[in-house]
Parts: sequence; structure tokens; C-alpha cells
Amino acid sequence: MNAKSKNGMEMQSYEDSPYLIEIETLKDSGSIRSVFGAIKTQLHEATIQINDDKLEILQADPTHMVLVHLELFARNFHSYRCNQPIKIGLNLVNIDKILKCVQAKDQLTIFVEDPQHANYSNDSALTYPFGFMVQRSEKSEIRKILITPMEPSDELYQTPNLDCSAYEIEMPSADVCDIINHMKAMGGQVVHIIYNKETLTFFTKGENGQAETNRYRSMDNESNMNVKKSTKGDSEIISIYVNLQKLVEFIKCTTLSTIVTLYLNNDTPLIMVYKVGTLGTIKLGVATRPKPDDW
Repeated sequence: MNAKSKNGMEMQSYEDSPYLIEIETLKDSGSIRSVFGAIKTQLHEATIQINDDKLEILQADPTHMVLVHLELFARNFHSYRCNQPIKIGLNLVNIDKILKCVQAKDQLTIFVEDPQHANYSNDSALTYPFGFMVQRSEKSEIRKILITPMEPSDELYQTPNLDCSAYEIEMPSADVCDIINHMKAMGGQVVHIIYNKETLTFFTKGENGQAETNRYRSMDNESNMNVKKSTKGDSEIISIYVNLQKLVEFIKCTTLSTIVTLYLNNDTPLIMVYKVGTLGTIKLGVATRPKPDDW
């Protein structure tokens, strides 16, 4: 039996606990609600893996255009106990509906009940009952929600290789959100992203016109755009085309973090990384596409 507190120390064993997994957060309930709401746009169904070290989703969307990698680390939770590794399939659309009741100040516990301690032996769908417990101290209220799991996927995916990117660009997430929404207003389907001579350019055109935004690296204001050149990347100029609608969906993560990091390279997926409160990160990768014929 394994249990870890926020500082990584082993916690007391709970031999009589009704839970195989019990993960508790005191101040990041809103982040968990928001990240599942953002993921369900890409994945209606997903396989969650929980082990001693983290809660993880690593899965592509049905078109294999987008890869989602969510990692919430055991060391960052208020308490984290995992008696055995578990892989569970869940409907994220339903999870999102359920978590809408969670407020930022709520204490949220993610759990998997031990079938030996629960009265679900006659229900095969609840072999490993997965759920959430929402505690509201100001109301002296506890809500316990059990969710019917799905068959987990056996498909394997590789984690995004950030080391292959030529550039790592940090920007305020609100600024990226504003730029992408400006691109969306043009009514187009594709965004051309260019990085050249310390300038990051977003360009699109559609039925409403065309738009271009240039973001300049400034030594006087590094928070404006912080750029790191990879020693492994061999490209000086980046020029890629990506699906605009996917970026519109990605910026739903803006509320999670004040900073977003873009990993850019030619002929490889664009990867955007957001922090999930203090718990971990979500990486969203979208495949590049050819230049549109009418451009």
C-alpha cells in the first residue's frame, strides 16, 4: 500500500480503507474541472491511468490529428494514495457535466473503490467504481458521485518529444487566446505560423478577409515572449500550417495557466503546453498540414 503527501513523504497505511485509489486536492479543484472540460473537446472518451506517481491521459483524437497528454503528479496533491495501478475508460463528456458542480473552493477527491469493500459485486459495470467526492466545508456538505466506467483502450501512444523542437516559445496565455480568436474572426480554416529573426507571425485568410499578427522578441520585456533555441533543432526559420479550429479548441485551457509554451519545428506537430494549476501539465499536439491550394 502506497500513500504520499504533498511533500512526497510516505503516509500511514489504511488496511481497512474502502478505496484502492484516493487522491485529494484542496485548492486546485477548479483546475481539474477546467482541464477535463478542455480535454472533452478533443476526446469524448479517454483512458485514465493511475499509478504511484501520477494520474495520466495519453491519447489521440479519433482522427489522429490531435494528441492529448495530461499528467497530474502525485507529489503535487494534498494527499495521494494508490494501492494498485488502475486503467479505466471514461466518457469525458459526462465527466465534464458532473464536474460543473465543482467550485474553486471545494475540496475534491478522486477515488476508485475497492470492490471487496463495496456492494457492487453483482454489477459488472462497476468492477472498479470510479468517482468524485466534493466537500464544501462552509455548508457542511459532502457529495459523492459514482461513474460507470468504460472499457479502457489498449492503443499505445508515444509521449510528445519536446526535445525535437527547434524553438520553445513562452507567451502569456491570454495573448495567444486573443490572437487565435482574432484569426477565427476571418472565417478561415488554416493558420500559418512563422518564426524568423525573433519574430513570431500568425497569418490566416478566409471568407471575411485576412489577418496577420507579428509578435516581436524584446530584451526589455522578456515576459512579452521568451524564446529558447534548442541545441537539437536544426531549423532557423519555422514555417508551418495548422488547423485553426484545433487551436480555437486548445485555447480553452487559457484559464489553467497564465503562460503557454509553444514548441515549434518544421514538419512536426505544433505542441502547446499549459500548467494545470499546481498539479501538472497538459500538452496538446496538432499535426501540421500542407499549404492550402488557394494561398
